[in-house]
Amino acid sequence: MIAQIIASAVASFLALFPFTNPLGVVPIFYSLTADETPRTRRYQARQVAVNAIAILFIFFLVGRSLLDLMGI
Repeated sequence: MIAQIIASAVASFLALFPFTNPLGVVPIFYSLTADETPRTRRYQARQVAVNAIAILFIFFLVGRSLLDLMGI
């Protein structure tokens, strides 16, 4: 059972990784925060990561129901 949960978690992560594309967003983030202090830049990066994880987790919980509701 634990192995199945881990396998599902890894598969979900690998499926969603291209959508979040953290390496592709780094240049954009640095250009948008070029005038900020390193402390502010770290705070903003942490907030972006927390928000992205929250959004992915919410859709993980309600995504299937939402798609069923739309008939997809």
